[in-house]
Amino acid sequence: MVIVGSGPSIDLVDPDEGDIFTLGGAHDHLISKGIIPHGWINADPLPLVAGYVSAPHPDVTYYIASHSHPFVFDALRENRVVLWHNNCGAGTERIIAETQNHLSGTVRMMVSGGPTGATRAPFLGDALGYRKFIFYGVDGSGGYGAKHIRTAANAERVVMDGRPFDVPRGLIQQAMALEAMICGFPEWSIEIRGDGFMAAVWRACLDRTDTGECPQERAEGVA
Repeated sequence: MVIVGSGPSIDLVDPDEGDIFTLGGAHDHLISKGIIPHGWINADPLPLVAGYVSAPHPDVTYYIASHSHPFVFDALRENRVVLWHNNCGAGTERIIAETQNHLSGTVRMMVSGGPTGATRAPFLGDALGYRKFIFYGVDGSGGYGAKHIRTAANAERVVMDGRPFDVPRGLIQQAMALEAMICGFPEWSIEIRGDGFMAAVWRACLDRTDTGECPQERAEGVA
């Protein structure tokens, strides 16, 4: 499962590396480059998300959290949509209870995960049968002085391995969730491509596997 966000490393995506699942504006960006993703994942309830799929494609499957804004469903009404329930306290427990009563024998499963779509995507992927996850465009920063496709405010200067990164505050939580995923799910293989903050955090996690502090084995070929 290749999970693609909107950070600078999006342009490193290899369309033949795996099944591409886009997040946010990465969907339209890749399609504009001639790369048709396997899927698009949304876990965001805001109405502006509908603008991220301004050019829906018939070959893409759209995995939409049940608490997504109606504008998102309207934008994709002619496309193939798979509904999933996001375990985030948005009332989805009630939705499951109600639909369970009406759909005898049908199981409704909550998808957990971290604070962002990028850290929820592997849990949805796990439910779909994936165990190897490669991230592009999930940089958590552009590195010092680099540009984003989407610029975030409220950035903090964070130093990792002696390098400065401008990291949006919410994405510091994303990095913490990444560390927990690497250490908590040794059956998963996780790789973060690019040269941003998230990749630096990932490499630091891999270094800890060498000392036995984290159970995930070092990925083959990673320096």
